[in-house]
Amino acid sequence: MSKKLNLIMWQIENMRDTAIAGKNETIGETAKKEIQEQWVNNHVEAILNTVLAMRQRWKETAEPRFTEYQQNYSHIKTLYDLDNLIKSIPEQEFCKKVLGITITKNNYWRYKMLNDIVKAFTEYQKENGFNSDREAMMDWAKKCNLSQLEEDIVGRLNNVGPATVQNLRMCLGIDTVKPDVHIINALKKIGLGNEVEICELISELTGYKCIELDQIFWHWDRDYNKK
Repeated sequence: MSKKLNLIMWQIENMRDTAIAGKNETIGETAKKEIQEQWVNNHVEAILNTVLAMRQRWKETAEPRFTEYQQNYSHIKTLYDLDNLIKSIPEQEFCKKVLGITITKNNYWRYKMLNDIVKAFTEYQKENGFNSDREAMMDWAKKCNLSQLEEDIVGRLNNVGPATVQNLRMCLGIDTVKPDVHIINALKKIGLGNEVEICELISELTGYKCIELDQIFWHWDRDYNKK
């Protein structure tokens, strides 16, 4: 086990020390800065971040849309506020105005995901007697079991998978990883599987935070491994 762990540590250190193209810093330095940044301002933004991030290039597409949402809707601070906003605007107009996405017909999957997540947490709050929707969402984030997503209030929703669940949990402050294509590719390079539990094990063995490993692997596969 120690031989394998030493190899893993060497490969991670090699990734960390790799310079990012076009930037005067290494992957490790970038990862360290990004995990210290506040990704969202409140729990409602965690949902918007997640809905916009799925199946999109983050830097090129999702992040600009999310940043615009943050600038225009900083007054939306509860699920009740968000639900009222959704109900006050027709679907196509909501997607264009709030999400920054032009759709040509209704029943858009991203819009439906947003509605379904809001409804799931609203019901979770009522059923469990939480005083606030934030308290309810944090309780879910801490207790979520990735091996039983088919029974999870978010994991069982249409178009939701492990990456969606993990993105939401990370935005809520949970130290974990999102198994997107970059993380999976980086783990395969190290010679490990693609399960979230693997990253959590690496974190436990090496002392790196899961979220820092997430950023190291993401940047390494996106910026360096494509050269």
